[in-house]
Amino acid sequence: RPKIFTWTILQQILREHGISEASIDSRAQLTVSHKMRFVRHRDEVAYEELDYVADEFDDTPISEDIAKALLGSVEATKAKVLVVSDYNRGLITPWLAQRISKFTKRAGIRLMVDGRKRPLEWYLNNFDDLYLITPNRDEAAAMVGRPLRTRDDHLEAGREIRQTLKCNVLL
Repeated sequence: RPKIFTWTILQQILREHGISEASIDSRAQLTVSHKMRFVRHRDEVAYEELDYVADEFDDTPISEDIAKALLGSVEATKAKVLVVSDYNRGLITPWLAQRISKFTKRAGIRLMVDGRKRPLEWYLNNFDDLYLITPNRDEAAAMVGRPLRTRDDHLEAGREIRQTLKCNVLL
């Protein structure tokens, strides 16, 4: 399978939208795998997805300048739903998460977060207007601070996450 460099892809996207590359951190030069998923809906197909394959990565939080640029892009959206997924690689800082949440609330946009292995308090402090959070088992266990071994453990964790964050939970 060919490897694609995110920096090359990012440069292409930025050029297509007339955005300067000057503010982008050199850490963007990571290797990713390319996988294609096909979805059939009324004979229309395909979207592409990029996934990180690097064993090691820099999880240093992005700079405030980059966070502000990203927030500007988010605030320009006409979407009805915004999905935030970070992979704990430094993209979604508390500053950015809080402002995304305030924006989506103000704009009437549903905010969905792909949960990561962070304590529930992190989400409570940084996303005050979640519509949906989608942690897997390990991420839900990290959120509630205990192992989830049984079906009842999972159900209780889902209830705790829902009650604490006041949002829907897909576990």
